[in-house]
Amino acid sequence: MNGELLDLVQISSNAKAIIRGGSSEFSQAQYIESVKFFIKGQPTFIEKLVRGKDQKFREVASSVNDWYEYLVSCDTKDVFLSLGKVEEQDINLSAFANGVPKWCMLTMKDNGSLLAWYRRWYRDEYINKWHVEFYGLPSNLLDSGIIESAEGLKEALYSRLTDIIELSQNIREESWVSFFERARKKLVDDEPVVSNHISGSYPELNHRLIETVSLAWCFGGMGSWNDSPPYSAHTAGLDEEFKRVTEGLYNIFLDVIEATVNVY
Repeated sequence: MNGELLDLVQISSNAKAIIRGGSSEFSQAQYIESVKFFIKGQPTFIEKLVRGKDQKFREVASSVNDWYEYLVSCDTKDVFLSLGKVEEQDINLSAFANGVPKWCMLTMKDNGSLLAWYRRWYRDEYINKWHVEFYGLPSNLLDSGIIESAEGLKEALYSRLTDIIELSQNIREESWVSFFERARKKLVDDEPVVSNHISGSYPELNHRLIETVSLAWCFGGMGSWNDSPPYSAHTAGLDEEFKRVTEGLYNIFLDVIEATVNVY
């Protein structure tokens, strides 16, 4: 799965579990050097003395686990994942760092006020690792709706995976047939599924859904579904079918990911 998206899932699902009274801890990926959180507002008196001037944003947490403590101390009521309305270019842009900037986490206080936490990734070329910064801004994104129900998503995901398996067969992309069949099998397997992408306190269905999407995620750069399959579809005269099926799969992926975190 897209690394930024996976981090958002892990961070927000752990936060939601903690806010609900559970315990969870975020393990930082090896390719990430640091994660910091900032909010917009006036610095404290001490910060003014140290820095000598006002700052537009001030740091509230120097790690994900520190941020969890910050949320609890602020009487946070709930945490959501918001991936926004899908636009056509997102399928290609999701392959790049900061490619889809509207993806964010939402934190809600008892009074209903929201902060949207937008991320910025930048790479330290000297150590070949990433620094991640989250900026909390007042938001009304809940007004435009986020997915908070998993009803029908398992069936819809199965249907979209079946569509892309059939398309892969029709354009003679046999390796992709096997790739998507493996994910579809995970979706309907009788064995319980435990994913390390979300907090262990989530229902089994959530684990099954996110693990299936993780296995089936095919969007990226070289070697991805965005690489040779479009040409194969064009050669077979199936350009429109390719567009329809690909967009349908991407849409259900984001719906499932959002619901996986928000339905708890």
